[in-house]
Amino acid sequence: MSVLQKWENKIGNKLGNKIPNLMIILIILQATGTLITMLFPDFLAYIAFIPDMIFQGQVWRVLSFLMFPNGSGSGISSLFMTALMCFIYFSISRSLEMVIGRFKLNFFLLSGILIEILCGFLYYFIMKSVPSLNAYP
Repeated sequence: MSVLQKWENKIGNKLGNKIPNLMIILIILQATGTLITMLFPDFLAYIAFIPDMIFQGQVWRVLSFLMFPNGSGSGISSLFMTALMCFIYFSISRSLEMVIGRFKLNFFLLSGILIEILCGFLYYFIMKSVPSLNAYP
């Protein structure tokens, strides 16, 4: 029995089914971020993952980067790419949930988010700098 199966047996019924639509929540965050960014382009400066700002008290940045728009371009092309991305993510997440189960999908998504946060801080501590916000469109 693998470690993941043991965890699923121990905590799967308690925690694994508590977030039934995690991927839909992430899709809604991305779509909302895109729409807000189209209306207020300076919004990116408030949601970007910048460890300096997190250490200064802007702790919402630890998770708000999930709203960062995924597509490039502006106007209708950005809206189209976001809609396409949402459809593809939704299709893939439903298929994965049916194949591997809700607990493993949630574990995969949450561990990916946690690893991304840890890597962001690790990069910051190793390089002692962060990319400029001017690098974002």
